Amino acid sequence: MSLMEGFKNFGYSIAADVLLRYLTDASDEKIIRFLKLARRIPKNPENDIVTGIGAIIRMFEQKHPALEVTKNLINLTHLNVRRKILENWIINSFLLGTNKRDVYTNQYGFHPPSYEM
Repeated sequence: MSLMEGFKNFGYSIAADVLLRYLTDASDEKIIRFLKLARRIPKNPENDIVTGIGAIIRMFEQKHPALEVTKNLINLTHLNVRRKILENWIINSFLLGTNKRDVYTNQYGFHPPSYEM
């Protein structure tokens, strides 16, 4: 990992900490706003993750039951659990992993699943 990638990853972790504080008392609007922000982060706007986040936003705007599960996950779990979920699943898998998977796809012609990166 280069020095620039290290700074970038550190910036993501600081941003995640700020977002975690923002989402502490999660309302429907805060969750949807957070997802709209996350949709803008990957470099490739036609990425599968971006498309999936868009579908989740539309479902949440229609009050899908998964919105209640998400609110419970954010509001009822311990702070350290929320931090690790945000760090491992959202930052490492979706944000950093998406760009790594795109590079891998361009280089080898195969798009690996998110849990392998």
